[in-house]
Amino acid sequence: MVSSPPVRVPTRLCWQLPASQAAALPAWLVKTVGLLEATGEAVCPLPGSSDGAGAERVVLCLDVASAAGFGADRCWLLTEGDGQALPIDAPLVEAVTGGRGIGLALWQRAPSEPHWSPLRTLHVGVSALYASAHLHLPHAIARLLRQACVDSGLGVPAGPPATGPLAARLGRPSASKRLPRALLWLRGLWRETAAQHRARWLREVWRIGVIDAPLGQVIANERLPPVRWLDAPRDLGYWADPIADAASENHLYAEFFDDRTGLGRIERLRVGPDGRIDGRVIMPLGGGAHVSFPLVLDLDGRRLGLVETAARRECVLHEIEASGTWRPLCTLLQGVAAADPALFKWQGRYWLAYTDIDQGAGDNLCLQHAPALEGPWQPHANNPVKVDVTGARMGGGLFWHDGELYRPAQNCMPTYGSALVVQRVLRCTPTEYAEEAVRRFAPDPQGICPNGMHTLNAWGSRTLIDGKRTVFSPSALWLKTRKRMGWRP
Repeated sequence: MVSSPPVRVPTRLCWQLPASQAAALPAWLVKTVGLLEATGEAVCPLPGSSDGAGAERVVLCLDVASAAGFGADRCWLLTEGDGQALPIDAPLVEAVTGGRGIGLALWQRAPSEPHWSPLRTLHVGVSALYASAHLHLPHAIARLLRQACVDSGLGVPAGPPATGPLAARLGRPSASKRLPRALLWLRGLWRETAAQHRARWLREVWRIGVIDAPLGQVIANERLPPVRWLDAPRDLGYWADPIADAASENHLYAEFFDDRTGLGRIERLRVGPDGRIDGRVIMPLGGGAHVSFPLVLDLDGRRLGLVETAARRECVLHEIEASGTWRPLCTLLQGVAAADPALFKWQGRYWLAYTDIDQGAGDNLCLQHAPALEGPWQPHANNPVKVDVTGARMGGGLFWHDGELYRPAQNCMPTYGSALVVQRVLRCTPTEYAEEAVRRFAPDPQGICPNGMHTLNAWGSRTLIDGKRTVFSPSALWLKTRKRMGWRP
């Protein structure tokens, strides 16, 4: 039985700024305060104000020096993602113009304790143009602080204290000299212009690969073992998101993305003895809308199937019959654009992990849970449980190995599906979720698919992955032009 979460009292965040900045507040801080007040999770008066009496008080600082005089209060420290102090003037300009997005971390120091412990982190991708990206900063900070306030109300504990080099640099300005701001802005302009030209002139081509080793052995290595890349379809499109057909040793399911229509569909592929794909069957799933990310798993004595149907804003669970027919079993989500949904069971409850496209296409992990497959399904108390463009979106089905649960995830920085991250699940409850990255796999820059990978699944004694290559394609460019002009293929 799941107990109801406690009634939350709004947290009063009291900003403590350096004396040199207290008189002239930066515009991004003023907007952040307004956004926080609008959520109702926090009372966040501007520095110098006495509003918010009666709420839980937390001193919020941007550097360790500002927190020095508040040993008797609970303090939060807002820093860049690597722990260094967040400059008030042009914050994160080097990271943004360097193509690393907005990375933030929030730390807590308990009353009368010297050590800082991590509360939450956030990492989102933004344009490399700082004039555009800095508009997202107040929203990112407000999002991080709001969720930290929810965690506080739910009683979620902080992580272990920072130690070593991290503790030494925590909340302190960067020791490296910043480039002139004009050069940084030019760097961001160059990166953004290059990205726009790549999107216009190049197309992504994905390909299915097979590793002749079990998944547990694959994740035990720091680098991927050799990959056998399967042949590509002759159509104008590609296969991606491979998952094993548990009923056959030589069949798998995959998404076929049709460049002509811009839609994906699920196909069942047969891999012959020579390693070539010698048969394909279109699965009648999705009702004509875009479908992707097939998932097949055995759970409670039943073979179940799940696909992404975010375009229909629903997530339907299927039971796979002995004949191979996918029969709708129940609707897990309705009214949610859930990308890359994955079902798993943890400590007697059923869980659905997915990315909510309405909150971001590649930077968030959300959870739903239920006592039974048929429901009732309810959201995690603090969705999204993770906001990280480098390791939130699903990259395959969750799997058990040596008694521990692992979650393959995508690194979508700098582009969608750039690399894979294997996360180990540490805690998963209706109010708390924690995981740690144990392995990061990057594509071989000299290989057939040097530009990305975003799927990792078991296939018996083998492992399935996919890889990305960006190529110039006159036919794809013509299709993009027709689409922009409103012509149908």
